[in-house]
Formats: sequence, structure tokens, C-alpha cells
Amino acid sequence: PELWQAAGYEVTGRYCSRILDRAATRDAAATAQGVSAPAGVDVRPLGREFAQAYGPIRRMVVERFAVMDEFQPINEGQFDALIGPLGAVLDRRGTQVAWAGDDLVGFATMTPDFGRCLDAGGWRARMAVLRHRTRNDAYVATYMATSRRGIGQALAARCLAYAAGRGSGTIAGLIHQSAPTNTYFPGAAANTHHYALFSKSLA
Repeated sequence: PELWQAAGYEVTGRYCSRILDRAATRDAAATAQGVSAPAGVDVRPLGREFAQAYGPIRRMVVERFAVMDEFQPINEGQFDALIGPLGAVLDRRGTQVAWAGDDLVGFATMTPDFGRCLDAGGWRARMAVLRHRTRNDAYVATYMATSRRGIGQALAARCLAYAAGRGSGTIAGLIHQSAPTNTYFPGAAANTHHYALFSKSLA
């Protein structure tokens, strides 16, 4: 970090990734058992609702993630090109959605930890996707957003319970230091990695 700062860069954002092994995931899931969603909110696995939830998720991502460092708005076509393929690798039983009637009020996506298995592309990547549907060392909590208070921890609790039930660990990736998720289940992580975003004006 000192070398970047010496070159005129400043830290404009800090993040962390929390890695929970199997035992830590199991303990965190037990701690989270009592967390429930607010009245009138139904938290359930995504299951076969991907097509129904995709549009509301897209709108929520664009709205809620706009506060993040270096966020750049994109149109629907660009969003679909970037995020649409995520549907092929989501664990739809582990991914959780929160509904208040017909309104999507939160979601938390879970993907298997593929490591570098998808880098090769082609049939090898497809085989890796099929293999990881039944056996995973860990699941990655990739995205979460809510439009109401009190929903995030309920979503996280369901994700932890799913991973624990599968005998897997959990990775919560790139959590912004100011995000509410940074306060969920303190002390649960077996390992934490820290990151900084450096910026420099070229004007």
C-alpha cells in the first residue's frame, strides 16, 4: 500500500472477504437460527423463480449498488451480458429471495466455489458446473441487496443454513466496510482477507 500512496494514489474504499470453513459455517448457522424475517416477508429458496425474479433483481442491483465506489450505471442490455450468465452457475436452492406479496424486497445469491475450474471454458467448464451441483467444499455468497431493514440477516441466515446442511464452508466475498453485511455474525470467520481500492486523478 505504501508504494501506491507514494505514487500519488489514495485509498477510496476498503473491503474484506470472510472465509468460513465447515466448522465455522456450522457454528455460524447455529448462531443464526433465531434470525427471522420481518412480518409479511417470505424468505425462500430461488428454486424455479429465476425468470420471475430476474427483472426485480436487476432493478434492485442498479438502485442499491449505486452507492458503491466507482459504480457506473449500465443499461439493461449491458447488465444482461454481464450478469445473465450467472444464472447458469447459481445454486438455486442456496440462493435466497425475499418477497413481500408480489414485490421482491431482497435477495442473496450463492454459487459453488469453482476456484479456477471454469477458466478453461468449453466442455470442461460445463462438466465442472455439473460436478459442483452435487459436491462443494464451499459456497460463495456473491451478491446481496435489500430494500427494507431487517431482511439482510434473515437472508444470510438461510444461506448459512444451506451451506451447513450440505457440509460445506462459506465465503462472503468483497464486503464493503460500510455495508450492513460487514456487521453480520461477528467473529464467525475462520479467516479474513482485506482489500483496498486505490484511486488517482489523471486530470
